[in-house]
Amino acid sequence: MRKFIDICVLLSAIGIVDAIDGDYATVEVNNYGNFEYVDVKLTDIPCDIKEGSELLFTEDKDNQRVITCLPQK
Repeated sequence: MRKFIDICVLLSAIGIVDAIDGDYATVEVNNYGNFEYVDVKLTDIPCDIKEGSELLFTEDKDNQRVITCLPQK
Protein backbone atom coordinates (compact mmCIF):
# COMPACT_ATOMS: atom_id res chain seq x y z
CA MET A 1 0.00 0.00 0.00
CA ARG A 2 1.39 3.39 -0.94
CA LYS A 3 1.76 5.96 1.79
CA PHE A 4 0.57 9.37 0.71
CA ILE A 5 1.85 12.46 2.47
CA ASP A 6 -0.27 15.58 2.24
CA ILE A 7 2.03 18.19 0.75
CA CYS A 8 -0.71 20.74 0.21
CA VAL A 9 0.14 22.44 3.48
CA LEU A 10 3.51 23.53 2.12
CA LEU A 11 4.02 27.05 0.86
CA SER A 12 6.75 25.79 -1.44
CA ALA A 13 9.12 22.88 -1.60
CA ILE A 14 11.52 21.38 -4.12
CA GLY A 15 11.39 17.68 -4.88
CA ILE A 16 13.61 15.32 -6.84
CA VAL A 17 12.10 12.32 -8.60
CA ASP A 18 13.58 9.25 -6.90
CA ALA A 19 11.72 6.53 -8.80
CA ILE A 20 8.92 5.98 -11.28
CA ASP A 21 6.68 2.98 -10.66
CA GLY A 22 3.62 2.44 -12.81
CA ASP A 23 1.39 5.52 -12.63
CA TYR A 24 3.29 7.14 -9.76
CA ALA A 25 6.56 8.96 -9.18
CA THR A 26 8.20 8.78 -5.79
CA VAL A 27 9.55 12.25 -5.08
CA GLU A 28 11.99 13.19 -2.32
CA VAL A 29 10.77 16.55 -1.01
CA ASN A 30 12.93 18.95 0.97
CA ASN A 31 10.45 20.53 3.35
CA TYR A 32 12.59 23.21 4.98
CA GLY A 33 15.35 20.75 5.83
CA ASN A 34 13.06 17.79 6.57
CA PHE A 35 13.16 15.20 3.81
CA GLU A 36 9.98 13.27 3.03
CA TYR A 37 8.97 10.87 0.27
CA VAL A 38 5.76 11.62 -1.59
CA ASP A 39 3.97 9.51 -4.22
CA VAL A 40 2.63 11.74 -6.99
CA LYS A 41 0.40 10.61 -9.86
CA LEU A 42 2.17 11.02 -13.18
CA THR A 43 -0.96 12.68 -14.56
CA ASP A 44 -0.50 15.47 -11.95
CA ILE A 45 2.99 16.30 -13.27
CA PRO A 46 2.84 18.71 -16.25
CA CYS A 47 5.96 17.48 -18.03
CA ASP A 48 7.91 14.37 -18.96
CA ILE A 49 10.09 13.31 -16.05
CA LYS A 50 12.82 10.82 -15.30
CA GLU A 51 14.75 9.89 -12.17
CA GLY A 52 16.57 13.01 -10.98
CA SER A 53 14.04 15.48 -12.43
CA GLU A 54 13.34 18.44 -10.14
CA LEU A 55 9.84 19.64 -9.31
CA LEU A 56 8.63 22.71 -7.46
CA PHE A 57 5.53 22.29 -5.27
CA THR A 58 3.55 25.44 -4.44
CA GLU A 59 -0.01 26.44 -3.67
CA ASP A 60 -2.18 28.82 -5.65
CA LYS A 61 -4.48 31.44 -4.17
CA ASP A 62 -7.21 28.79 -3.71
CA ASN A 63 -4.82 26.55 -1.73
CA GLN A 64 -4.60 24.06 -4.60
CA ARG A 65 -1.31 22.23 -5.15
CA VAL A 66 0.65 23.40 -8.18
CA ILE A 67 3.53 21.37 -9.57
CA THR A 68 6.07 23.15 -11.77
CA CYS A 69 8.82 21.35 -13.62
CA LEU A 70 12.25 22.88 -13.12
CA PRO A 71 14.72 22.93 -16.03
CA GLN A 72 16.73 19.74 -16.50
CA LYS A 73 20.45 20.05 -15.88
